Parts: sequence; C-alpha cells; structure tokens
Amino acid sequence: MASCFMNDEDAMSILSSIKKDSDVNGANYYCVFLPAGHGATWDFDSTLIDNIVGDAWAADAVVGAVCHGPAGLL
Repeated sequence: MASCFMNDEDAMSILSSIKKDSDVNGANYYCVFLPAGHGATWDFDSTLIDNIVGDAWAADAVVGAVCHGPAGLL
C-alpha cells in the first residue's frame, strides 16, 4: 500500500509543499489542532509545538486537541 502512495505523483507533489513545523508561526492561524495518534506523544518536537501553540493562543486563536493530542500541550 505504501509503495502505491509513494509512486503517486499527485500525492508526492502535495507532500513536498507542506510546511515544516519549524516554518509555522501559530499567530498566523485562527485554529491549531493537535490530532490523535502516537505522533503527539513521540514525534512532536516539544519546543516547536510550544511555540506554535503559544503564539496561536496569544493571538486569540482556538487551540484544540483530541485523544493523544493533549500530550502536545504538556
């Protein structure tokens, strides 16, 4: 299944244009959502997530999380 995705030129084009978390300024968004899954527990860079969420919150954005997502708020 993964090989089909990796060979999908449209999907790869979209992925190549996604911003890195280090390039995200939370103050530029109306909402920040931390999704479920193990990524919130193990893959989030706590300093970057802290900056993104903190900047969004300071700019009166909505901050939401579900399931494991609140781990990113720690």
